Amino acid sequence: YFPPDGFASLRLVIKIGEKWPQKVAFYILEPANSYRMYINGQLAASSGQPGMDQASTLHSLRPRTAEFIRGEQEELEIVLHIANYIDREGGRKRPIYLGTPNTIKKMRNRRIVSEGLIGGALLIIGLYNLVLFLVRRSERLPLAFSAVCFVFGIYALFSGERLILLFFDIPFELFGKLWFFQYYIMVPAVAWFIHCLFPEDGRLPVYKGLAIFSAILAGLTFALPFSRGVDIFSVKSAM
Repeated sequence: YFPPDGFASLRLVIKIGEKWPQKVAFYILEPANSYRMYINGQLAASSGQPGMDQASTLHSLRPRTAEFIRGEQEELEIVLHIANYIDREGGRKRPIYLGTPNTIKKMRNRRIVSEGLIGGALLIIGLYNLVLFLVRRSERLPLAFSAVCFVFGIYALFSGERLILLFFDIPFELFGKLWFFQYYIMVPAVAWFIHCLFPEDGRLPVYKGLAIFSAILAGLTFALPFSRGVDIFSVKSAM
């Protein structure tokens, strides 16, 4: 195994035959956390700016698609220059898909639609339950369920296709901190919802402890540099 931080160049040669289409497409799911992809010497896709040190590297998390006209060439030489100096995982974490432009377009559109529907539905359900709480403030259950829906709805927009980046140009470090923050508040949100469902179960001290612990982690995530937030998240994930 190689360390997660540093830079590397990866090369893959694909032999192709006469039945291959003249135009091929790639679907690149964010090698962590910056890359440039060349196909037969031509720059096809990039995200961020990979460098030989942290100062010259610009990290970015954006899935990309790329098209390449192969002409009469009988092989595709794919070269990936990648760099990571900030995350606990570096390199190609998710697959790179190869197909016809129409196939790749349909694949990505399905992902965007499905993730958008899930995230949008959760946010709408959360808003509906928030309105119910505002109408009947004595009942805490709709508010707790609203919080759960909002947390998981936002999580859906930050994961996969990172749909949130289609609407807001969020810097990498801020995006990472927001991702950690919503991850940490999932636990107390679900715990609060369970407590509202079963108020007599006697586990309120446990739920309060989880809320305090998660609040501390969330606060440290914003107070410390992003690299330290990654370390905290790594420790929490290993617990």
